Amino acid sequence: MARERRRSWWLYGGLYLGLSLLLVQFHAELVNFGPRSQKRFQRHEQILVRRGEAPWTFRLAVPWAAELLSPVFEAAGLPHRRAVESAYLVWRWLFTLGLFLLFHRFLAHWLEPPYPLLGTLLLAALHAPSYLHYWFQPASALDLLLWTAALVLTLRGRHAWLFPLLLLGALNRETSVFIVLLHGGLQWGREPWRRLGLRLAALTVVWALPVALLRLWTGEVSWAHGSTPLGMLQANFNHPAWLLYAASFWGLLWAVPVLGWRRFPPELRRLALVLVPYLGLQLAFGRIRELRLLLPLGLVLVPMYLLLLRADEGEGA
Repeated sequence: MARERRRSWWLYGGLYLGLSLLLVQFHAELVNFGPRSQKRFQRHEQILVRRGEAPWTFRLAVPWAAELLSPVFEAAGLPHRRAVESAYLVWRWLFTLGLFLLFHRFLAHWLEPPYPLLGTLLLAALHAPSYLHYWFQPASALDLLLWTAALVLTLRGRHAWLFPLLLLGALNRETSVFIVLLHGGLQWGREPWRRLGLRLAALTVVWALPVALLRLWTGEVSWAHGSTPLGMLQANFNHPAWLLYAASFWGLLWAVPVLGWRRFPPELRRLALVLVPYLGLQLAFGRIRELRLLLPLGLVLVPMYLLLLRADEGEGA
């Protein structure tokens, strides 16, 4: 049995390896080496010297990592700009591959084979349309990987690892604060509330301190393109095509939490409630046509959908 399980993971890993390589090449053609590649490099340089526009200037983890890796490609003869983009692509590939492996493990907590494979393939399929309508955004792939890792660590009881994970998340993107809420949603009722509350408070501090220090270190910067949250919200609702594109992204799965609410485990229902304010923040602060913002919703929508599908197939058997 153990040997068969190891062989299955080799098969899963090989499939996800191929899919992640394909997706990162597609991303390279569409984004990294696309028509706005020069602007990408300018933004990268601005982040490194603490200039530019918010919020990118506060999201340092991946630009720093790309800059650290770029000498490897320069040694191979690539010019600096192309070496930096190649480094971004290597990191994106690792983040995407890690996401697929961890998401499969997360689904395996709720469902038996082949449903984890089916759900991970669904998430992989949705990556391609999520690459449209942006030209930088290196933080999103790592952010989703960290969210998924936090869920897997929580389910396996390895709570101490959440602290360094959240520290990295704070250096990468502000939305990593949802790791705290996701952990609380899964753990509620599984341990004394006082112990959980103290851990959640400590995790919040680990997130908030570097976020605050980054803003002090960077100094005051203007918001991107001179926009405001109110302006972004108005833009989203003034562009019906944006809303249609976003609504089409998850399709029927948008209705799954409502249709089967009472049939889902309490942990998944709590995770769904945690992600409601996340969706509200994306409407207020982001362009909703950038579907990368909606990928984290798959942490709830995909397992809920698969649970309903399994239940309906069982009833029909």
